[in-house]
Formats: sequence, structure tokens, C-alpha cells
Amino acid sequence: MKILQVTPYYPPHAGGIEFYVEALSQEFVAKGHEVTIATMSDQRGLPRSEERDGIHIVRFPRMGTEAYGFPVGLGAYLLRNARRFDIIHAHNYHALPFLVTVSVCGAQAIVNPHFHGRGHTFFANLMHLVYQPVAALLLRRARAVICNSPSEAQLVTEKLGVKAERITIIPNIVITARGRVHVTPPEQRDNDRCLLLSVGRLEAHKRIDRAIQALCDLPDHFHLAIIGDGKERANLEQMAADLGLAGRVQFLGYVTDQELHQWYDRSNLVVTFSEFESFGRVLVEALQHQRQVLCSPIPAFRDLANQFPEMITVVETGADAPAIANHIQAINLQARSARVDLEKFSPQQVAGNIMHVYVAASTD
Repeated sequence: MKILQVTPYYPPHAGGIEFYVEALSQEFVAKGHEVTIATMSDQRGLPRSEERDGIHIVRFPRMGTEAYGFPVGLGAYLLRNARRFDIIHAHNYHALPFLVTVSVCGAQAIVNPHFHGRGHTFFANLMHLVYQPVAALLLRRARAVICNSPSEAQLVTEKLGVKAERITIIPNIVITARGRVHVTPPEQRDNDRCLLLSVGRLEAHKRIDRAIQALCDLPDHFHLAIIGDGKERANLEQMAADLGLAGRVQFLGYVTDQELHQWYDRSNLVVTFSEFESFGRVLVEALQHQRQVLCSPIPAFRDLANQFPEMITVVETGADAPAIANHIQAINLQARSARVDLEKFSPQQVAGNIMHVYVAASTD
């Protein structure tokens, strides 16, 4: 098949959707399919068009901010080239490349909304008052809809009006060949402290501040390592300093795949209190390393907690810092839990399930 994946951003830009689209595309190429990526970029030094890992990447200049970027030229590209592809797969309802794709390609498009149900800021929610009726109408014309969790599927049905029978639930890829566990040698582990780990972009809706505040109610041997970067980094660093926690909080920025896996293995507990997610990639990565998770009670996280109740603890809605600290101390942080079956998050199984959707859509 000739497959076009349309995504707002693509590696080297970092993010969960970027990781997913790259892993999915690599698996399709390994199976003999021809894959093209259409994406935005404002990074200097990246070519407009290139071949990487057997994937053809076409980048369009971004007009506007990272969160509200418009892909200049994508619509014209789709008008010229859409019929060259057997499948056009658009990702991320919350970004304008998705809207351009479903506008131009209509019933030819397969969509992966990664839908959160609302925007992450007051301004974004105002924009959704205009954006959502248009985007929902166009999305309902798509050839097929893929959601990555039951909770996302429910949101897409309730808020966007897509009939439940038109939705196929397929989780995101998390476990990849290049992402195998890299066990940290025992001598690199610090047994004198309990290490909490946070992984993700430093954005307001990720609520990393809740993890920092919880340290105030934990003994001094509890430390927090934060992997990721974003607009909230300066505010979070200032918070840690103001609370007298600078020596107990590490801001690591972006790290390599191998370093990420080493930090998972080195940690005692993974914490994430995000307010909006369509899928819990960080939770699955923690399970890969036999690490327990403490997380917010959003539906996407509850989906996974219901599947792995012995590994994932959900905090109550509105839990304050002392309550979160109590949860942390109640979990056996020294025990490495038993391995669980995560095959359904592998590129082989995810790509195989998505290919079934592609084939069915092609024969409609």
C-alpha cells in the first residue's frame, strides 16, 4: 500500500504522537509498504523533503505558534497528490493539519483524533467553540475512525457525534524494538533515596506542580526527577526553589531513549497527574520496567488502571499534596512487580490491527 500519514509534528520534534507515528510508519515500511509523512516544521536545518528509515518526509512551513500552527502548502499538496495514495491517515484532532486533511480529503481520510475532549487553556476552549462544530462535521465524513482507548472513543461519540460502530479502538505503540529495556547496573542505583519519576512535556495541564508540592510532605530521602521540557519549566524550577526543594528536584530536559529507560529502571515510582490525555503512554512505559504508577483519575488512565490494578494507583479527584504524599508512602516502593503482558502495545500488533482497518476501508 501507499500510505500517507499526516501529523502536526514528526521527529526530531519530541512528543507522544510523534513517537507513535514514527513507530507505526517504520513498522509499515518493514512490512513492505510505501510511507510518506506530511508534517509541519519551523526548525532550521531540516530539509523540506527527505528520506529517512525508508520513509519519505515532506515538511511544510508553519505559520503561527507551535500550538496553533497552520501548515502552509499542505492543502495544495493534498489536492495534487491525494489520489496517489491508497490510504490517508490524519492524526491529532486538536491541530490544524488534521482539519486541512479532512477538509480536502473528506471520505478518503482515516482519522486518529487523539481527542482530549477540550482544550488545555481558556483561550483554546474559546477557540473550540468555533473549531469543534466544523471539525466534528468533517470528522464524521471520514472513512474510518481509530481511537486509542475506550475513554477516547466515548468522548468522540459524545462530543463529536461519531457513531460508536464506526470507531475501532487500537492502543498507541509504546513497546518498540529500539525501545527495549536497558537495565541500569545495580551500582548506578541509589539505595539511600526513593526516586519519583515524571515523564512528559512541561505544560500546565500536565500538573507536574502537584508532584513537586507533594515532596514537602515526604521525608528528605524522597527525590523527584523530571524528564521533558516545555513552557512551564521556568515556573516549575522557581516553585521548587521557593519551596526549598531545589536539591531534591532534578530537571533533566529531553534525554535519549537509552537514558529514558535507565531512568525508569532507576526510579522507585512513576507519577503523572495530567488533566487531559487520550492515552497513557507513560503508564505503559512504567509497566514495561515493572514500575508502579501513581496517577490522576482521568478516564484514559483509569482504562489502564482497570487492566493493571496491581500496578497503577489512581488518586482521588482534587487530592491535595498531603494526600498524594500519603499515597506515595503507602505504595511498596522497594518491590519490583511482576512482568505483565504488554504485547498489544507493540508495533507488530498495533500496525497489524491498523492495517485491518486500512484494508476494510479500501474495500468499502
